[in-house]
Amino acid sequence: AIDRTGWYYVGSEAGIYRNAGGCRAGKWEAMFDRRIARRTGAVRDRVAHDFQAINIDFGGDPGGVAFGSDQGVFMKNVSDADMRTNLRLVSGNGDMSNNIIMHPSIAMGEEPHTRYLVTALWDWGPVASWDNGTHWPSWQTADDGSALGFFGEGGGCFGVGRSVYSLCIHHHNVARSSRGGKNFSRFVVPNGASVGAPAFARRAGSRAEPSGLIYAPMTMEAPAWEVIVDTEVVCGAGEAIELGAHTRDGCLARVDIGLQHGWHTGAAAVWRGATDSSCTLCAAGSPRHREGAVSFVRRARPALTPIGHGGEGGGDGEGGGELTGAGARRGGGGEMHDALTLTQAVPSKSSPPAKSQREPTGGSGSGDGGGTAAGGGGLAAAGGGGLATAAGGLATAGGGGTVESYGPGPGMAQPVGPE
Repeated sequence: AIDRTGWYYVGSEAGIYRNAGGCRAGKWEAMFDRRIARRTGAVRDRVAHDFQAINIDFGGDPGGVAFGSDQGVFMKNVSDADMRTNLRLVSGNGDMSNNIIMHPSIAMGEEPHTRYLVTALWDWGPVASWDNGTHWPSWQTADDGSALGFFGEGGGCFGVGRSVYSLCIHHHNVARSSRGGKNFSRFVVPNGASVGAPAFARRAGSRAEPSGLIYAPMTMEAPAWEVIVDTEVVCGAGEAIELGAHTRDGCLARVDIGLQHGWHTGAAAVWRGATDSSCTLCAAGSPRHREGAVSFVRRARPALTPIGHGGEGGGDGEGGGELTGAGARRGGGGEMHDALTLTQAVPSKSSPPAKSQREPTGGSGSGDGGGTAAGGGGLAAAGGGGLATAAGGLATAGGGGTVESYGPGPGMAQPVGPE
């Protein structure tokens, strides 16, 4: 667009850019909306909005221009004496919000008579309130902890009854907080998974108190492993990685998810069902007949790139991480949990190492399966029309079968609920 003073404007999701010196010789400059955080006083200049329209002659001024976006209306500041240096937009939105709440989580706050609210949004990213919805600062301070910068638009957040727990889920991203929405940790479900809305089990006689078990539907590609019964893979000297006692399919799930996340490496594993139910991973190994043993051999696929667990930025409420004129504000890291449930890790030498949060390397997407997954104390993954159920472990189902995994092995997670 061109206003009556001869200035040029172009707008998109990347922002509004102005050229006051002519289309050929002039310079394109980004206009911005300035935000000042209530709690910290931090100043952030945001350029990117979902701009949809440019309106000239706005307000009856020859140089007046308004810009309509999914996030509201912004205007050129015609009152500045030197408009050539003033790129700051005037917000016409007051205290209004123009976002679509996808699904809110409501959890018990840490202060008396408070509820913490976290919600996914369209547009931009998740936002959070620590005072019953009065203000929406999101994740600004060190106490707010790790944010949901990896989340993006869409998904949903879910409370867990009368508790301090909050879950936010979007495709393969599962975020969990034991502080009502502060300091989220992240689990990335592998194999092209897409996780649906969860449901939680209640304590006996209660309609609101969670028991510690959470269930969620999931689609997922079948893991890339051949299953060979009555066969034991014998690892080479010094290369065996002991993963503890599991069910047969719990062993496969632990191996597959561990490789996907870079916790360990290997291409073959064995579950000794006839003896101690131990699960062992090795680089390759040699097979031999063994009644009751089940071996897993990884099918040929491109080399694995470990899944990242990033958390850059933090949503787009007042103080959430967002693009600015000078770059991006980033949120902090968090610790890794290996369960879609109310859990805390049980330390052991076979536990996966903690992961700090950084930007994810894999894209989102849904798998080819049509299965259902239920996780209680662990992560359940279903693919190929199978049904997977996990209680205290990791379960993976593929090829139309049914998998049950019970009892946490060493280094797994155990359910805990509010006192």
